[in-house]
Amino acid sequence: SPSLYLNVDLSKVVENNDENDSSLQTYEQLAKKVRSLQNTFGNTMAGGVYRIELGSAPDLHMSATEYALLLSYCYDGHKGAVSNAGIMNASATYAKLARLYTGNLSAPSSTYMNDVLEALKTARGHQNVVAINGFNTDAFIPSSATPESYYLNAENELVKMISLRNSSYAHLEINVARFGYTTTDTESEFYATEQMQADYLVRSYLLFAGLGVDHATLAQYKDAGEGDGFGTLNADGTPKLAQYYLSTMSTTLDGYKFVESVEADTQGALVYKFQNADGNTVYAVWSPTNDGTTVDVSISIDADEASLVELTDSYTASVSAAALTDGAVTVTASETPVFIVVD
Repeated sequence: SPSLYLNVDLSKVVENNDENDSSLQTYEQLAKKVRSLQNTFGNTMAGGVYRIELGSAPDLHMSATEYALLLSYCYDGHKGAVSNAGIMNASATYAKLARLYTGNLSAPSSTYMNDVLEALKTARGHQNVVAINGFNTDAFIPSSATPESYYLNAENELVKMISLRNSSYAHLEINVARFGYTTTDTESEFYATEQMQADYLVRSYLLFAGLGVDHATLAQYKDAGEGDGFGTLNADGTPKLAQYYLSTMSTTLDGYKFVESVEADTQGALVYKFQNADGNTVYAVWSPTNDGTTVDVSISIDADEASLVELTDSYTASVSAAALTDGAVTVTASETPVFIVVD
């Protein structure tokens, strides 16, 4: 569902404002603003916004206890302490599907996530965590390392956040609010060639699916100019290689969900299995390296034929019959993922 980012300077938010400083906003004022926004934009005719994200980088501006209390106010006026406040006190029609999320953390942090959830329990006097539907976080990583070396590391904070969610808070979403690589700022630790950007973005999305990330959003869709090149479109609107790759991946995996990582006979490559509601299968296959490594991979399939989908520098993928021998498909895995489609 569409999201509305509530652009508020969290460093200027205070619980009470006895000095009547107009530069500050109180929890109560923000909670009433959230209710007003939900009433305005919850209408399908006005965009059907059901998700409100509260501020940006709360981990840099507010303690977990302060932010938890702010979330409680913006959810239902802190259990009704403030009337006509909070997303759940919008009109019944628009409140029914309303959802409240954190603003994007500056970086994944299982500690901040845990502290916010524990503080919510204390603030609301109940062990069942309500007042929040999920956490958003930025997840930028240097291009000098592969996405796999970060996102498949059990000590990575994003992995820890997902583990905490899976073990204790199954109802919460974990969303990557921004990630990506710039193709224009050669001095940035996130600089990548267009080929590397394309490979790494596709691989990151596949990894997020395997980890259980609910939503992931690119830092930028279109470059804003020199030095601001995280987009998959150039500043003049022309596509970069990543735009073609992501389009083909999206089309190929439309309606499919991650099932498992296939371990047998992968020779160091990664093989992710996806299936749709009809039981059709797509395998994503790639080498998790950044030194040009390729490896031949054999995948057993229960079918008489399969298609090989390869990413290209156009919106039209290269589709061919996969080489099938004795019930197994053999492909060469490179740092650019390929897809084996089994209908």
